[in-house]
Amino acid sequence: MARTLFTGRAGGLSVGVFESFNLGLHVHDDAETVMANRKLLAKLFSLEGLVFMNQTHGTEIAEVHSADGVIPDADAIFTRTKGVGLAVLVADCLPLLLASSSMVAAVHVGRRGLLAGIIQKVIAKFPEDERDQMTAEIGPAICTSCYEVDLATYEEAIAVLPELATNTDLHQLNLVAGAEAILQRSGVSVVVQRICTQENDKYYSFRRSQTTGRQAGVIAL
Repeated sequence: MARTLFTGRAGGLSVGVFESFNLGLHVHDDAETVMANRKLLAKLFSLEGLVFMNQTHGTEIAEVHSADGVIPDADAIFTRTKGVGLAVLVADCLPLLLASSSMVAAVHVGRRGLLAGIIQKVIAKFPEDERDQMTAEIGPAICTSCYEVDLATYEEAIAVLPELATNTDLHQLNLVAGAEAILQRSGVSVVVQRICTQENDKYYSFRRSQTTGRQAGVIAL
């Protein structure tokens, strides 16, 4: 059975705008401190190491066999190896964790990846005979009322995925509803932590503070 965890800001060593459990190396926090935070997370999860991604808001998917320090350029990673922890970094986007009996995946789901089909592409990596028993968890992410986009972006998005829609006056996108719809159509049972990262200062939020850290969703067999 898979183990999962979603982190927040508390419990780490970073200071200043990155206080305190920043796990992102790309945000100009002190690299040694970030690596110390990552080691704390691995220890908390009873793992020797974790695999992170260089996330690009795309749909690249990488298979992971060990926590050997290699950081793939991808927005989703999966493994069939027990004891290998997978981590997805976020600061408003959806951290999605998927599991079946033999495989787990960590997925970075922003607007672009969602519309490009990253969730469907990751589900397709799972064994066909296990897909009806798959589970999904979506961690803290930006809520609908905080995610306003320009009208053109709104109309383009809902044309691809109608479940994102609110109304044209507000042109806010419901990323969680869009992800839930895709997962449910694929027969995947999903649990959502309905905590808004922008509204809750216990989490990092790029929309609230562009210079900020990153929390993580973590999963392991």
